[in-house]
Amino acid sequence: MSDLTKIELKNLTDSNGVLLKDLLGGINKIFEIPLFQRNYNWTADNCKELYDDIIRSYELKTSHFIGIFIHYNSSVSSLKTSNVLIDGQQRLTTIMLLLCAIRDVTDNEALKKEINNNFIYNTNAAIKFRFKLKQNNYDNDNFEKVLGNKIESIQTKSKIYNNYSKFITWLSEDSNRINLEELLECIKRMEAVEIILRNENIENVQQIFEKINSTGQPLNAADLIRNYLLFTGNMQEQQELYNMWTCIERIVGVNNITQFVKSYTIRYSYEIITSRNIYSDFKKQFKSWNHKKILNDMLRYAVYYAIIEENTYYKYDSEYNVTEEKNDDKHINNTLKMLDALGTDDLIPLFMIMFDELYKNNKNKLDEILELILEFMIRYRVVQPSTGGGALQAKIYGIMKSIDDKSCPLTIKGIYAKLSSYDSDASRYPTDNQFMAHLKENMLAKNGRVLLYQFARRRNYEIMDFDQNVTLEHLMPQTIDPVKKEGKWWINNLGKSRYKEIQEKYTDCIGNYALLTRALNASISNGPWPNKRKEMLLKAFDSETRKVAEESKWNAKSIKDRNDKLSNEIRQYITGPKSDLKNGNKWLIN
Repeated sequence: MSDLTKIELKNLTDSNGVLLKDLLGGINKIFEIPLFQRNYNWTADNCKELYDDIIRSYELKTSHFIGIFIHYNSSVSSLKTSNVLIDGQQRLTTIMLLLCAIRDVTDNEALKKEINNNFIYNTNAAIKFRFKLKQNNYDNDNFEKVLGNKIESIQTKSKIYNNYSKFITWLSEDSNRINLEELLECIKRMEAVEIILRNENIENVQQIFEKINSTGQPLNAADLIRNYLLFTGNMQEQQELYNMWTCIERIVGVNNITQFVKSYTIRYSYEIITSRNIYSDFKKQFKSWNHKKILNDMLRYAVYYAIIEENTYYKYDSEYNVTEEKNDDKHINNTLKMLDALGTDDLIPLFMIMFDELYKNNKNKLDEILELILEFMIRYRVVQPSTGGGALQAKIYGIMKSIDDKSCPLTIKGIYAKLSSYDSDASRYPTDNQFMAHLKENMLAKNGRVLLYQFARRRNYEIMDFDQNVTLEHLMPQTIDPVKKEGKWWINNLGKSRYKEIQEKYTDCIGNYALLTRALNASISNGPWPNKRKEMLLKAFDSETRKVAEESKWNAKSIKDRNDKLSNEIRQYITGPKSDLKNGNKWLIN
């Protein structure tokens, strides 16, 4: 009870110790799991631990404390109230699954009847409330099929069904050592603490919910935010908010909700948010907004987030039904894929602003600005002026704020000016000299892959989408094994006394990189140059790769010469800061 006393429940609630038979039993007693609660998520291990505790209590003839159950009353009709659970959902659901399993394995009709009448069904109740526990929308169909013993049409992959089946198995395995009538009596005697939130303190439900999150299986930030947004004393309003939330989940994907909420919050706060502070920062940012306004706004941005992250375009109607629409913006999609390959999660809030302003109104302008930002990020990743992300985040979030306060127009010239300005070297737009120097030195292969694709695209050479088939090849192999035949060829080709030095200096530089339409197998990739270049001609991505593959030899001089030539060409196509406009990148002057 230590966590609960911290929130002074005695001032908000009535509480008492009860036996499970009194908590769950009674005429027409209804428990309801609100829509703001997360779905049922107990694993088989959780269930086995509870089952073993109950069997131990049964064998020792002792009582077992099942935990704390917190609820408040919500009117169902003039004759009935629903006990809305805010803590104890997972345990109460699991206990009822166990009771159903006992009912369904026993041949004792009297035992079946007792379980159904006292713990499962509300006799003479309306169909909607015929069971004593009502799940949220996601779990209710499967749960009611177990309660009603109609599992032939249940979703067999659901946790509801899986855990019910586990209880069936365990009870069958233990049939020689337990008496089901006595086991039921043991379960009825389990002890609990029932805490009832007084109606005048309903507004404190979310506060209490947050405080008890340290018990049981902790909620993630998305769960907490969902609970925060969906809570209301009006169940009809809660249903609408729930429909809006599930619409967002379908658009961005359940597994992406936390990252989406983080990006959405940063879009308005312009501040760095750590994973542990997503929920608190979200509440702080939107404390003056009503929850329907927040969800409406989140829905709008969810559509753009799905395009940014998944290249998928969704629409939703007034009933929050979601449909996938055709997305044939090939150039924008490829730019977004390259940005993702560079690692640009910090830029997603900026992209959300850009898409919201331009996607439906001026897609060409959006395309241009995205490509400019891509080329800034290519230079930034190659040069790596900062090892951390703070300087880049501060730069990007500053641009977002300037767009919102209208001090920076959302045009290519406006964004270009902001990217070219800097407060420190760590946030500086890399110059031509910096860029060329780093192209000739060690650079990450994943950055080289993006760079060479964009270099080809800027020369109007885009034969395929930027996907996993676009492969970066090291012309001189990354691995030269002196034991193997192909390794010996490269050692002789590069020079026995210098091959290690050459490999260390030139393996990861632009002069030793080329794009292919699909990967070479390892024996060809590491093999002698005459064999390798023949295969490269067949899989060349562009004219630049074909030009290299036509070279009759490949050695240190070949790499150095290509380093110098290619780095100079690339810096003219991959846009640099305004200070370097005189040296190239003329496309921005107009």
